[in-house]
Amino acid sequence: MAAQRFRLVTPQPRNGPPSVAFTRYMVIWETEGSNAQDLQGALTAATKAGQGQVEALAADAGTAQSSWWVTTSPFITKDDFQR
Repeated sequence: MAAQRFRLVTPQPRNGPPSVAFTRYMVIWETEGSNAQDLQGALTAATKAGQGQVEALAADAGTAQSSWWVTTSPFITKDDFQR
């Protein structure tokens, strides 16, 4: 459906104990499907076939991390907030 790329803003140096290490880059994909495995398979197939706007991301397979999240509420829009 859609994707948005992010990069970690370089944090300011600080005193004290070391902070938690975060990944430097993140992509959030908006998808629709019945389960994560089928969605990952469709994404992989589309990337390999070069379909549409799907491009392979430059990533080190040895350090890249993936996780799947499932929504717990309906899609929220600006109309859901009272102004």
